[in-house]
Amino acid sequence: MNIVIIEDEPKTAKNLEKILQSINNQFRVLEIIDSIESGIAYFEEVGFPDLILSDIQIADGLSFELFDTCPPSCPIIFCTAYDQYALQAFKANGIDYLLKPFSEGDVRKSIEKYKNLKKVEVKNDYFRQLVEQIKKPKRQSILVNFRDKIIPVPVQIIPYFYSSQHSTWLWFEGKELLINYSLEELENVLDMSIFYRANRQFLINRSFVREIEHYFARKLVVHLTLSTPETIVISKAKASEFLRWMET
Repeated sequence: MNIVIIEDEPKTAKNLEKILQSINNQFRVLEIIDSIESGIAYFEEVGFPDLILSDIQIADGLSFELFDTCPPSCPIIFCTAYDQYALQAFKANGIDYLLKPFSEGDVRKSIEKYKNLKKVEVKNDYFRQLVEQIKKPKRQSILVNFRDKIIPVPVQIIPYFYSSQHSTWLWFEGKELLINYSLEELENVLDMSIFYRANRQFLINRSFVREIEHYFARKLVVHLTLSTPETIVISKAKASEFLRWMET
């Protein structure tokens, strides 16, 4: 299991890492993050691990600010000296709340809670996907304002959506056209068996993937059947997931 620790006190962070190793020597602490700034840089570049153990009051603010900027896609065990943030913690993907000083037994119980939740998640995943498909009809076209016209563009013929400087474009008939959606909003309305969120800039259509190239640090570069404004890089953390998606 891959774990990230968010803690600005080096001694506490190392002690927590030691506890995790004593619980299971197969646990891998990928990174110890000591500030909001470094956390944003790390998660935007690498992505999220299987589990985060996070303090709340860190060097440059509250860790909630980090999770507001980079919404976590994994559970979080909060480890803090303060009890007033419990409600906020559970709203931020928290599954447990340990008060300092905590023991190895406390951490072990939290890890067991995480494992039990994962078992339930795996069992329910198939049914959850079915429910989501029923609840959310998928968009068949995207409306684009072009000059004095509104053009419905079928999503099947869109090779990619591209985001830069808080704006989003799609490619259609040799032109990049501005649309009124963020990539996050598009993820909620498109069929994500067709499209994949490659990184912060790109949402790509599998039908237009020409080839995939190995890149340094176990990343991937995706080449489409047409040129793109930037190189499409899949992070090491998402590489395996992307390859599985391409095979389904």
